Formats: sequence, structure tokens, C-alpha cells
Amino acid sequence: MDLRNFLEVLDEKGMLIRIDKEVDWNLEAAAISGMLARVGNGQYTVLFENVKGYYPDKGRLVGCLYAPDRRKVWNKIALAMGLPPDIPFSIFLPEFSKRLRRIIKPMEVSASEAPCKEVVKVGKEANLLDLPIPFLHETDGGRYLTLHAIVNQDPDTGWINAGTYRWMVKGPRRGAALWVMGQHGPTIYYAKYEQRGNTMPFVIYNGGDPLSFIVSTSAVPTGVCEYDVLGGLRGEPIKLVRAETNNLLVPADAEIVIEGEIRPGERIDEGPFGEYTGYTHGRNVSPVFRVNCITYRKNPIISFVTEGLKWAEDFPASLGMIAGYREYAESAGIKGIKNQIFSMDTCTLMAFGINPQKPRDILRLARIIMGNKAMINLNTIGLYDTDADVTDCRDMMEETGMAWDPRSISDFTSDDDIYQTPLSFISDAANRAKGTGGAKLSWDCTSKFKSWKKPEKTIFEKAYPVSIQKKVKEAWSDLGFDEAFDEKEIF
Repeated sequence: MDLRNFLEVLDEKGMLIRIDKEVDWNLEAAAISGMLARVGNGQYTVLFENVKGYYPDKGRLVGCLYAPDRRKVWNKIALAMGLPPDIPFSIFLPEFSKRLRRIIKPMEVSASEAPCKEVVKVGKEANLLDLPIPFLHETDGGRYLTLHAIVNQDPDTGWINAGTYRWMVKGPRRGAALWVMGQHGPTIYYAKYEQRGNTMPFVIYNGGDPLSFIVSTSAVPTGVCEYDVLGGLRGEPIKLVRAETNNLLVPADAEIVIEGEIRPGERIDEGPFGEYTGYTHGRNVSPVFRVNCITYRKNPIISFVTEGLKWAEDFPASLGMIAGYREYAESAGIKGIKNQIFSMDTCTLMAFGINPQKPRDILRLARIIMGNKAMINLNTIGLYDTDADVTDCRDMMEETGMAWDPRSISDFTSDDDIYQTPLSFISDAANRAKGTGGAKLSWDCTSKFKSWKKPEKTIFEKAYPVSIQKKVKEAWSDLGFDEAFDEKEIF
């Protein structure tokens, strides 16, 4: 499945809105996408067919690609995996985790078989401004790619990394990225090239398999290529094609491919950018991405995410981490973790539904998770009973209010050596630059080993007899409430 196939699936499900009216790539498309994520239960993806300056055949934009149903934020990911969109999370997560562990190596195809080679622009003909790369927030420093992957290779081991790092257009043939210290592709690989005085080749692709973004933001194990994991999620080898100007491979069905090199010692400003944290993150120093070639499909579709706005599309980026955290904890001997496990935001809260076997399991789980390398993106862990629906933020708020005793001591760490994402503003600028100065917090909202009995919720399902519940549901339309209220949202 590629991006265009996925849009067809969404269209068949009534989850795609096509806009034929001219829309500007400069803020307007992002503003529409951001608002659409907040209305209509967030279920719609929007395809901008007529982008100002690029209509009719120079490119289109698609927003809200992963915009979720409020109560089933995994529904579009399920569709992309060939699963029903109404699948319960308790079934979805084990299936996702199983596929994530399955490695299927990709296959290389010829350029004639690769849609991403329909248009090839090499050297001075390559111009980033020929593509409708959007300007997303008024406070941004420029136009940004967001739902993409940057691919590079370890010069010692040959290990290929495909990761998502915000990428800024700096001119017709130059770009810059936010590369965080300690990440494999950005700093570990590049440092080897630069220290040896060598140029590092790279490719960037946007589009292709809709599951690609999930994999490129997941905590893939050392030595494993994201292409292999993507094949496992898809259930078949993904097709790759060789780049035009270097030896790297890219998905053959990508919408656009940017090829280039990073020379040692060259630097340029990057940012600011409105990040998924909800803040505008300031300027940074980035290596210079020199663009040597751009290939793309005819009338390409560039997918983007409007970061930072309410009901943003952070779930796909955290899904791989969700599965990884759980397996990591279980491998350390923690039992009783149920399928309800959900990241409210990739840098703020991870919630677990757990049936602890011993009182100390609560503290052990929190500390084990805090020790995971991917915990750099998370500051807070909430632990809840297994009957709590931690996929629903409203249920989590209720559970916190009912079951957490503020007088209890939560596990808390704070030290200059605690790693954190530099996108977090809880520490000073010097620590942010190093990715240190973090803090981690967990709170216990379980009730199993507490001295009091958990109170009964006075919710619809428990406050009224089944006969009354049935009668109200059956009479809902007759009472004239359909237009004012969504029955599914209430019941």
C-alpha cells in the first residue's frame, strides 16, 4: 500500500475530504488542516488538489493523514494495516506488536519499476521550491517537511537508518534539520564522516507506505534497518530503488525523493519551528544539506502534519514506542500489564493499565520504563488499574482524581544528568543543547494495594438499570437529539 492507495481507502470509508478550491501552501493549508483535526471528531483527512502556484500538475498537499477518532486514535493506523478501523485497542496493540517484531527484508527494483522516478531533476535543475512544501506556522523560520524520513548509512557497519527529523528548506538546493545528540543517523553517523573529513550522502523521502512514518519514529533496535521493520508491519517486502546520485535505497513508491550530501564543517541556522510539544522551538545550528537531485511522481502529493495544535497527530509517532516500552518492561519481569497502554503525547505522558502482583511492582515498572533509551521523549508515567480505559484522556482524568492520593510520594527524579529531548523547555538553554537537565515523574493511580476501596463511578452504564439504558438509546432519535449530539460520542 502506498499513499495514494491509502487515500483511496479513506475515501471509500468517507474519511477523505477533497478541496478543489485554490488553497495557499503558505499557512492556509496548515490552518485548515489544524482546524479540521479539531472538528468532525477529527476523523477526516484533507487532500488539497489545487495548491496556489502549483496547480494543475506541480504538486498537491495532504493534511490530517493520521488525524484520529477521539476514542479510537489508532483507527487510521488500523486501516493502513488492513485491519477494521473499529478494532479494540486490546486486540490492535498485540497485532501491531507482533508485526513490529517480524523482520522482512526489502527487495530492490529497477528505476523503470519505480513511480518515484517519473520525474528526475539533477544538478541545477533540482529546485526544492518547485514542490509545494508548506509553511506551517506563522512563527516558523521557513517551509518544512514533517512526514518524511531522512536516510543515511553508518560508514563502519553499513547499518541504514531512516528517521524523521524536522527538515527546513533553506533555499532552492539547501536544507537544514534538527538533529538531536545521541540519535543514530543525525549525530552518531554524521560525526564519523565529519571527523574523518568525509562527505556524508543522504536521501529524504516523503510519501510511500503510510506505515513508514510509524517505523521512522519508532525505537528500532541497534543494527536493524527501518525498511526491514516496515516490511514486517506490511507483511511483505517493501520495494526499494537506488538513488540517482548516491548508493542509498529509497521506497520505490515514494511521492518525492531528495538526494544530496552533507560536507564536513558546514553549518547553517535551522528554525524556529512550532513543535509537537505545543511550543515554538527556537533556532539551532544544523549541518548544511546540499541537494544534488530531486525525483518525484507526476503531480506529487506531499503529506504534512500541523504540529503543536490541539488534537495533533502524535499517535503514530508514539505507537512504536508504546509497543517497545511494554515489551521492555515484561522482559524485565513485570507481569500484569494489560493491553491498555497509550501515550497521550510523545514528550509528556505514558499511561499503563496494570494489575500489579506485588506492591513493589508499581515502583519497579516506573523505574524500568524510565531507564529505557526512548524515555528521553517522555517525562511522566501514570499507572492505572486495568479497568481504566487509558486510551481515553477523559477516563484517565477521572481515574487520576478518584484514585491518586496527592499526599502519597510519587517516584521523582531530577538531575543535570537526566536525559531529555531538547524540545522540552523544563531546563535552561545550556542543558537543552546537551539533552540533559531533565526530570521524570510517576504517579500511582492503582487501587489494589491501598487501604481504601475504589469508589464506584456514577456513569451511564452503572447508574441506571439495563432496561432504562436500552429505552433511552432506542428513543434517542425520536427525542430529536441526533442533530445536536452525536449518539456514539455520548453512549
